[in-house]
Amino acid sequence: MTKTLSLFAFLLSLAGCSQHETAPKTTQQSFKEGVTFLDKERVQSAFCYAYGADEGKLSARKKVKEIALREAIEASSVRIMSMFEQRTECTTSEADCKQKQRSYFKQVSDSFYNDVKLDYQDVAPYKVCVIATGKVVQIKPKERPKRSARIVTLLNKDFKNDPKEPGRPFVDREHYIQPALVTIRQGDFKMGSEAKKNTRPVHTVTIDEAFDMGKYEVTKAEFRRFIESTHYKTDAEKLGSCMVYNGKHLQQKGLFWDDLPFFQGDNEPVVCVSYNDAQNYVKWLSQQSQEQYRLPTEAEWEYVARAGTETLWSFGDGKEAYSDHAWYAANSGRQTHPVGTKKVNPWGLYDMSGNVWEWCEDSYEPYTQERRNAQAKVSSNTKVLRGGAWVTNITPVASRWAKPSKGRYYAIGFRVAKDRH
Repeated sequence: MTKTLSLFAFLLSLAGCSQHETAPKTTQQSFKEGVTFLDKERVQSAFCYAYGADEGKLSARKKVKEIALREAIEASSVRIMSMFEQRTECTTSEADCKQKQRSYFKQVSDSFYNDVKLDYQDVAPYKVCVIATGKVVQIKPKERPKRSARIVTLLNKDFKNDPKEPGRPFVDREHYIQPALVTIRQGDFKMGSEAKKNTRPVHTVTIDEAFDMGKYEVTKAEFRRFIESTHYKTDAEKLGSCMVYNGKHLQQKGLFWDDLPFFQGDNEPVVCVSYNDAQNYVKWLSQQSQEQYRLPTEAEWEYVARAGTETLWSFGDGKEAYSDHAWYAANSGRQTHPVGTKKVNPWGLYDMSGNVWEWCEDSYEPYTQERRNAQAKVSSNTKVLRGGAWVTNITPVASRWAKPSKGRYYAIGFRVAKDRH
């Protein structure tokens, strides 16, 4: 399927569709990622991509073109199949079913790209959007391709879960999205740093039991499922503002997780969520899944971020490598980016540095010299944030930030943990 789509993208460029790339629309458009059926004859796919200065606009435009075409082609195929009154399940071998499916998609794709229209727009520094619009293709296969469980591809449009990496991918359940998780084994590590007062003293922590940690920061798609299910109002909505940074931190009225000063796709980390909001999300997720989800403790978070190292970051002490692993002030274009688009850490987790600050379970307390376990210390409504963000400078993994439990900021999100017993 991947090779076929790459061929279609190449043929498309030869067919002259790339002429739209040199004349992007200048009027402001409202982009919403995903597929829309405009009527019975046309299907439209929109996708936006945030890229770094080191990647370049042309590379980003090629990427969004291929993704939008793929989504529209697949949607066209699904819509046509749903129109058939007489359909039969594929009853032959699995290999034969897959071959028939590939043949069907090729017919749809060949027909679709001959009549596709592309519109590009640069919506922000280092962010480009594309809309691909084409006719719904009327092709009737002899047999209906066999369907498999639908993985949440909308969360993975611009990266693929590498089967060689630790952990499991997102899975779309009936009422919720099952997070992508990595199992973390028990062990000891040195927590903290002598570099700053609030990270001293360095002390030993024992992780007594294995646990699961979110491979990615919680995305807007995951959080939206929670909102749609519960009609929950976040603290930013109830209090009417979310903090931004414009030379200094200040509250900006009207901002909340789904209304921000920059565009966000569904596979970007949810922000403007408080500690209270994160706790309500993990409680709901636990009820839906019948598993024990929670926020990671501060000790668990640093244990995973260090990934068995004692350097400033899991990739070493060199600042020159930070940009390869983190979205931060120097490369973010002042906005969040899709999760999992920087290099993975040695234990298989993404964005442990940068993109968004992450809530931990603990209250903010000074460290002591005593050896301890990873249990959360909950003593006040001032909570701990870890990891740095798209708006911060280079941030060592030992760095800590304190905010009240109702605190909300357009660079604060979270990731989940889960007990294994």
